[in-house]
Formats: sequence, C-alpha cells, structure tokens
Amino acid sequence: YDEGHRTAATICVDYAFGWESCGGFASAFLDAGGTIAKQLWYPGDATDLSSYVSQLAALDVDVVFAGTAGGTDSSNFVRSAKDFGLLDSVPIINNCCTTDQFILQDVGDMALGLTSVSMFAEGSDDPTTADFVSAYEEKYGALPSSYALGMYATAQLVAATLEGASAKPTGADFISAAKAADLSGWVWGDATFDDQGNMVGPVYVRTVAEREDGTLWNAPIKTYDAVSQFWTYDPAAYLANPPFSQEFTSQR
Repeated sequence: YDEGHRTAATICVDYAFGWESCGGFASAFLDAGGTIAKQLWYPGDATDLSSYVSQLAALDVDVVFAGTAGGTDSSNFVRSAKDFGLLDSVPIINNCCTTDQFILQDVGDMALGLTSVSMFAEGSDDPTTADFVSAYEEKYGALPSSYALGMYATAQLVAATLEGASAKPTGADFISAAKAADLSGWVWGDATFDDQGNMVGPVYVRTVAEREDGTLWNAPIKTYDAVSQFWTYDPAAYLANPPFSQEFTSQR
C-alpha cells in the first residue's frame, strides 16, 4: 500500500499455510485502506496453475499477492505468470516460498525482480547470515534455502538449550530452557520467543537479484525488526477470531 497500490488480487494454496499467507497480506492491505478485488485458491496437488493465472492476468489491479507452498506449485506459478504476461504487467508480492533457492534454481531469470517476504534473506550482509551462507555454499555447492536455514537454526537452538541447562531437560522443562537459552549468534538473527513459544524476530522484504557471479539470490531491501505472529494486532483480540480460512480471510 505504501508503494501506491490500492487494489489487489491474491492467489494462495488451499490449505492452512495458504490461508495464513493470504490472511496476513489481506489483513495489512485492507487495514491500510486497500481493496481486494479477487481471491483465488488452488488445491495443493495442482499441477497446472494456468487457469488461475489467466484470471489474474485479466484483472485490472495494482498488485498481486502469491502465497505458494514452495514445491512445484511455486515454479508452475512463476512460469504461468511469465506465459500470461503477468510478470510484466503488474507487481507481484510473494510469500517466502515462491522465490526460495530451489525455486530460483529451477525457473532462473524469470524470477528476477520478484518481491517476497521472509525471515531469511540469503543475500543479506549481516555477518551471521553471510557466514552461514558462505559455509553452506562451500560445503554443498549451492546457496541455502530457508528450509536449510531452519534446520540449522533448530540444531543451534537445541545445542544452546542443552549447554545452558544444568541437567538434560525434557518435555516442558526443555521448552522453558529453550526460551531462556543464549541465542547470540543465532542464524535467525536477533530473535526471542513470545508467550506462546512462537519466534519474534526480523522479517525481510526481498528482491530476486543477481550476485556478482550471476547466481540468483534474495537480497533484502527492507527489514522489519522484532516481528511477532500477531504483527501489530492485540494478541487477545487476534486469538479471539477464527483461524484464517476461505471464509475468514483477514483480521479486519
């Protein structure tokens, strides 16, 4: 909305992950004063998104939000968006998965310039991120995806929890110890946990760009620090609402 977009359409995978992705976008966009002209939902096992993307291409909107699941649907969406001219006619904002590393390696330059939002940006110059990306690439010959980072971060958290505990914690004791663990140097960045045990940390607006050697990666263009699962909403009011679904599409 801050970029001048006033009307939007969304396309998201039709299960909880997609509902949450679209729900987050719709809540913030509507609260800012925008209008959502159309929302499309595709099944998780869809192998062809052309019928959905063609509908988006026929709309007169300022921006499209795509919440793909990060599998072949993400690659299929980018290819269909290229085939139907959507990539060249309207800005597309994506969730984390549409431009994750293994998708970029599949679709190549078609993804250049796509904007996405994620808690990981492999093109960040943050020293902790840069060190992780460099070490991963040296070992595996490719840039890490957000899934690779998530698994490594989990291992870091487990190690920090065990190192900070006087005895080997289990169950609820482990969760309490994890919340109190020293997370300095965590690859997720400057992060903590909220009362529900969900992470509060930086979120990046990213663009797909070429590294000096021509490799595609997600470079951060804006950072929001200390973002919780509730964004700017009151947690009690947020939790009093139903979960996001096709029927409940925003917190507004």
